[in-house]
Amino acid sequence: MKRILFGALMLLLFAMQNTCRGQSLDEGIKLLKNHSYEKAEVALKKINSEGKSPVAAYYLGNLELERDNDAGAKEYFLSVIQLDKDNPLGYVGLGKYFIDFSKSDSADFYFDKAIKISKNKNSEVLCDIAEYCIAAKVKSANAKIYVEQAIKLQPNNARGYLLNGDWYLQFNNDGSKAIQQYEIAVEKEPKSPDAYNRIGYIYRGVQNLEASREYYKKAILADSLFAPSYRNMADLLYNFGKYKEAKLFYDKYLNLSEATPITIMKYAFTLFSSKDYADALEALNNIEQPDTGNLQYLRLSGYIYFETADYDSSVKTLRKLIKNSPALKVRSSDYEYLGKSLQKLDEDSLALKNFNKALLVDPQKIYLHKSIGDIYYQKKDYPEAIEEYKKLVDSVEKKSAADIYLLGKAYYYNKELNVADSIFTLVSNLSPSYAFVYMYRARCNNENADSNHVNAKAFYEKFISLLDTSDENMHAYYKEACFNLAYYAVLEGDDETARQYYNNVLALEPGNANAKKYLRELKKEFSKN
Repeated sequence: MKRILFGALMLLLFAMQNTCRGQSLDEGIKLLKNHSYEKAEVALKKINSEGKSPVAAYYLGNLELERDNDAGAKEYFLSVIQLDKDNPLGYVGLGKYFIDFSKSDSADFYFDKAIKISKNKNSEVLCDIAEYCIAAKVKSANAKIYVEQAIKLQPNNARGYLLNGDWYLQFNNDGSKAIQQYEIAVEKEPKSPDAYNRIGYIYRGVQNLEASREYYKKAILADSLFAPSYRNMADLLYNFGKYKEAKLFYDKYLNLSEATPITIMKYAFTLFSSKDYADALEALNNIEQPDTGNLQYLRLSGYIYFETADYDSSVKTLRKLIKNSPALKVRSSDYEYLGKSLQKLDEDSLALKNFNKALLVDPQKIYLHKSIGDIYYQKKDYPEAIEEYKKLVDSVEKKSAADIYLLGKAYYYNKELNVADSIFTLVSNLSPSYAFVYMYRARCNNENADSNHVNAKAFYEKFISLLDTSDENMHAYYKEACFNLAYYAVLEGDDETARQYYNNVLALEPGNANAKKYLRELKKEFSKN
């Protein structure tokens, strides 16, 4: 009898321990979702050390992914498999790890293994895989299948509908269908802030301040202790220039989560995105004992240093970032910012090298052809400038007059006058009130042996009619036009008009020696006659 009672007591204690552990695990996951990263880490590590929990280890791995610590994440995911090879979460984690390195085949292997182990009947496994694929914008078809299967398994679980909405937004850019799915999620779980935050984000994207604010308010009402809702509201208000109000919400966010390097970096990123670079730098400087090897910290610091004109620090920081990053994790923008900083330091050759690397990583950054072309143009390497500007112009369906103008100038200085004039004609058709296109058309016709001065004259006259002579920076161009028009007038025997143009020059610059000289010559000719 005593043995039975002892056995029953041990079973009860074991059950109580498991319940407490389950509650602690839920609390750790909740802290993680609430951006309370250090508290979450403490809670999850405690559970993992006490009972070697595969689930706790999995979420610790997720935390390391959030910190951009891939090696640490992989170690935790492997430990899940070591603790329980039949737990699918370890394989889900390794799939995420390989997604981060753009190793699609390896990611597929581990995701498929996780689904096979769970017999395609674990909605949380399917949702975790889909969520990471959607966030990384990879494996669109697979992600959709996983989400639909998760909804089928648990039709009353809001998470499936949230991810379905995310899928429509990320892969189809379809905000309407996304909102439909988020509204279903609200019906399934009215007290969750998640769907409201997502709808608020959509309205923010279309610059609808009031609608976005309303949904973020609903998110806060649904769960007033959920920190990310306050950050979303702060981001919105920063974007619309409501800085004082935004700061109040960010303070609330930091109070509810915790002022850790990750959350402060999120705050700094908001400031950076709002072009508030000085405050962004101050926020980063407020991080106590920053991990100067953290890739996110290096990246944001390097970008902010550029925007605050500290180009030496930007170069130093971004070089460290690129050196410390696995090759597949270096972003196009890392090379781009390094190139821009080097260009500011007159290191044009190194700037070119980095701009080209940025294009290799992301060929869609068409505007970088302008940055490359500008460097060649400044170096007077006009053939190379032409090639880059042609790529800039040819890569877009809707042509920009400003981009075509750059191409025309490169052809002009490369002495291809007929081609340049044809291109400037296109510019004048697209932007007929742009004065300088007529200046260059005049120059092309003035210098072209196959043309005559009549064409050049008409374009100089058009240029003068559009020029703002109150701007001192325009005076040199105005004088060029006047001298040429005076010359054409002399050729046509119209000395009075020539005299008028020389006097126009003197009105701007009373001491202009050439204008005085030509007026004297005209006077002599008049005296002879």
